[in-house]
Amino acid sequence: MVTASALLLWVAASQPRAAELISPAPEFQLKMTGTLVPVSAQEYQCVLPGSIDRKTLEFSCAALRAASRTTGTPVFDEGYDSPNTSRTVHVLDARGSAELTTFNFYGCELPRGERLTDACSCHYKVNPIHFIAVRKAVGGTIEFSTTRLNEGPMGTTRRHRAGDAPDVEAALRRYWVTGGVDCGILKTTTDGIVDSGVFDLPQGVRLIDMGAIRRRAR
Repeated sequence: MVTASALLLWVAASQPRAAELISPAPEFQLKMTGTLVPVSAQEYQCVLPGSIDRKTLEFSCAALRAASRTTGTPVFDEGYDSPNTSRTVHVLDARGSAELTTFNFYGCELPRGERLTDACSCHYKVNPIHFIAVRKAVGGTIEFSTTRLNEGPMGTTRRHRAGDAPDVEAALRRYWVTGGVDCGILKTTTDGIVDSGVFDLPQGVRLIDMGAIRRRAR
């Protein structure tokens, strides 16, 4: 005999699941098209090498001030005692894939283009860097384009014949493994939807064709 509770569970399980909307963060400056496409997606976080030793830096700066070699005193926001991290949303469909990564590096806050000249006069904080990598089929070729938004509206692109195209996802996995980076999957979505604009770099990004540069150098 089928109980009422078992029947309700069967009805709930048989209902189609609503697709999960994946919304890229506004910091990636993507141009939304209004067209939603089905994708699978994975979100993961990595712990990156490198950190700030606050005690050592404060001790060194105190010694430099005593020797009249600096007048600066470093300022530290929260995060100096935590590791650097990155968080990536990777979406994939029949057209290609897109990786939206935010690197959270703790370090000296500097205006764009300026170099660090006095570590003792720095304001240390978490400085997010936004990176986009897009791989998609264009005719009979695979186009792989990247941009680092914090460096201005510029990126690079490479094109390969479809049969000769490298496995970008596998290459990225090898990079993380050989780089000694500890990564963990936060979420996997097999029935997601996303605006198709995620498969294009932000408007205004000027791409440098790396393949053309190599051909001219030969």
